[in-house]
Amino acid sequence: MPIRSTVFTQITAFLLLALLPTTTLYAQDATPVFKAHTRIVILDIVVTDKKGNVVTDLKQSDFNILEDKQPQTIQTFEPPDAHNMPSSPDGKPIVTSTADLSKIGNAPVTIIVLDELNTQFMDMSFGRRSLAKYLMTQPAVLKQPTTLISLGNTKFQLLQDYTQNRDDLVKVLQAHFPEYPFKAYNPQSGTPLFNPYVNVDRIVQTMHAWMQIVKSSSGTPGRKNIIWVGANPPMVKLGGIPDKDRKQWDQLTRNMSQAMLENRVTMYVIDPTIVGGASSGSDGLDYYGDVQVPKNPLTSYINWDHFATVTGGKIFAYRNDVGNEITTAIDNSAAYYTLSYSPTNKNEDESKYRLIKIHLSNPDLTARTREGYYLTPTNTTNVVNTPGLPDAQRQRLLRHDFTLTATSPLTFNGLAVSVQKDPDKQNWLVTIGNKDISWTPQSNGDLQAEFTAVAVALNGKNKLLAQTAHEKISDHKADKPTPESIVFQMPTETPVGTTRIRFIVRDAVSGKIGTADVTP
Repeated sequence: MPIRSTVFTQITAFLLLALLPTTTLYAQDATPVFKAHTRIVILDIVVTDKKGNVVTDLKQSDFNILEDKQPQTIQTFEPPDAHNMPSSPDGKPIVTSTADLSKIGNAPVTIIVLDELNTQFMDMSFGRRSLAKYLMTQPAVLKQPTTLISLGNTKFQLLQDYTQNRDDLVKVLQAHFPEYPFKAYNPQSGTPLFNPYVNVDRIVQTMHAWMQIVKSSSGTPGRKNIIWVGANPPMVKLGGIPDKDRKQWDQLTRNMSQAMLENRVTMYVIDPTIVGGASSGSDGLDYYGDVQVPKNPLTSYINWDHFATVTGGKIFAYRNDVGNEITTAIDNSAAYYTLSYSPTNKNEDESKYRLIKIHLSNPDLTARTREGYYLTPTNTTNVVNTPGLPDAQRQRLLRHDFTLTATSPLTFNGLAVSVQKDPDKQNWLVTIGNKDISWTPQSNGDLQAEFTAVAVALNGKNKLLAQTAHEKISDHKADKPTPESIVFQMPTETPVGTTRIRFIVRDAVSGKIGTADVTP
């Protein structure tokens, strides 16, 4: 096999492993039990008028949903004001860190990503200035909890944790100086833009950062709006590569789209360049230069901008009013309707992409939502537990979950995890909130929860110095009230040079992950 093909296969295998879905579109109760033909599709819909203004006063009767051209019955309906942030009695921010997101119910959050890996230096500077200018027009207490992340050549950084304090974001943005984007200036990244063997580092780095962002926010129930500020990463053209590789990239695209949809992530891409980038056409195609890309995720091209339209977001490009683009993106992302339906099509074919179309009673209005979805497996929310999965692959999946999480700058909130020092012993006390714990019925009627807990010691350069892993099982009598939390002791290693210990807890049933960081 040619060297390039071998490298490409290894990359796709790695990314596919990371992007296998851990949740499904299937309805579930507190204990994950799945039944065929009970799919529930949730849609977050933004409605605008001809001038682009958001419309927030529609009723359920104003919406008609089609899946593959077949009418669907709306089961639940939430207007935009159902997603409002709770009011603060003293007018102070409710959210100043990820830990505070549990206080906001299903209100949306904003994730701003500065893509300094794929964007030229002057364009990055313009994008940061525009973002700072936008922030200074906002109230001191932001309407949405907002976090700021940067992706560079060698660093993936959390610049500011979730906060509603505008000045915190402005301060860190003004102090941030990015790396020179030497990979974006690689002379090979011009002509062979569609060659998947060129710019491999940029493709992998971008997707790896994206995986962390999506998976880290899985415990936030409301809509997650990613404002991606930067030029488009390299496009991958699938024509001319081996069939096996093409199928893997097809699967990768499907899993990327699905992971965003299942975690209620909507992507807004803001390209600060005047030449280049992508814009959304009106004829069912995306445009990248003179290349037309069909919108179906299973396509002959993989285009990063495409995930905006797939998730119901929007692409802003070929414009220089980045400040206004950011304003429009955040305003659009905050005011949305949430509808759900159970599809009339009971076909379980997982390879079929199901197209969604929204018709409004007022033809002068436009509805923007996800374009469709793939059916995910019905047997489990946790791919590691999939029957028939080879043990070697199961172990690779588990290792990847912990590798992805161990050195990430982001807090993962799939489980509510907190840690404090045990006053009587040289251990730590790890607490898991009951809200997301999977209790499994046992043969005697009692309940059991099982977790894998890992503690990693890191130095000031985020290098892993030591790790400790334990399997934890918690039993609960069915006739007793469900405990508010599970607490267990966790011994750790703290070699010389340790500046931070990260605790990672993974639910064995759901695959959800929570993290907590402490200073030794």
